[in-house]
Amino acid sequence: MGDHSAERTSQTRYPWRTTARTALAFIGGGAAAAPGLYSAVTNQSPETATGAGLTALLVSAAITRLMAHPFVNEWLTRAGLGAEPKNTP
Repeated sequence: MGDHSAERTSQTRYPWRTTARTALAFIGGGAAAAPGLYSAVTNQSPETATGAGLTALLVSAAITRLMAHPFVNEWLTRAGLGAEPKNTP
């Protein structure tokens, strides 16, 4: 048989980085939806809660997509949150 080896993804090699990046996207989405969430809680409005939830989801997805861009990932790598660690000489 051939010599096959599956390459491990950065998510499995550096799970804490994946967790931190997900938390960053979640916090950004929650921050964007905070006014709507506050309004939903104080007014007990299901419509506002649904809109705020959708806003949080869409903003989180946009942040996640933006973090996948090579330029942004390079910047995140310098900050210590890149998909791969810094290349140290």
